[in-house]
Amino acid sequence: MELEKETALVETILFLESEPVNEKVIASVSQLSIEVVQKCIENLKEKYKAEATGIELEMITGGWTLVPKTEYWEQLKERYGEKNSGKLSKSAIETLSIIAYSQPVTRGEIESIRGVGIILHTTSPKEYHTLNIQDFAIQWIREHEADFAGKQLTPRLHLDPFVSEITISPNDLRTMLDGILKVLLPISQPGIIRIKSHLGCHHFSLSLDINGTVNELRIPLR
Repeated sequence: MELEKETALVETILFLESEPVNEKVIASVSQLSIEVVQKCIENLKEKYKAEATGIELEMITGGWTLVPKTEYWEQLKERYGEKNSGKLSKSAIETLSIIAYSQPVTRGEIESIRGVGIILHTTSPKEYHTLNIQDFAIQWIREHEADFAGKQLTPRLHLDPFVSEITISPNDLRTMLDGILKVLLPISQPGIIRIKSHLGCHHFSLSLDINGTVNELRIPLR
């Protein structure tokens, strides 16, 4: 394998990072060129194809990250999945709602809206539920089958294997995804639409990726 040491360095960075990182970040941290980083990523993809490895390299929300292979995660998720469930704060829900209703919106505008006490969601705490993300995403896809068919888009799920549930209002989560879709659908071309989720150390993110055009929302965790 070419670039063995460089590939090992990139692998170490991916292991140490708590959330997905793109090639530009990897290049900056490793002091390698983008071209070398790309070759290292290809080397890692080949390495993780081997049956003897329990992890693989996956693109999530525009960045590369190491994830367990599905067959091993199914065996271990009962133990490790619980540690990685996220709970969204009230301020996060406010921010989520503002972005969904007001896209495009700047961070300053969000803070301005929240600062004067305008809350665009009307959900009461009683409506918060612990949702299975995959089940919710599948239901959301069904609700938009006509939209996808009209644009000749095939939906695919790329959900973070380390988090299966979040505590949130279903209406707020649906509003967030609908808001992203409203932005991307008019400019989309036939192809694949990927629904992705990721849990970082301090945030939970959802994104839609239509043929490489990505719109992502990051929601801070309490």
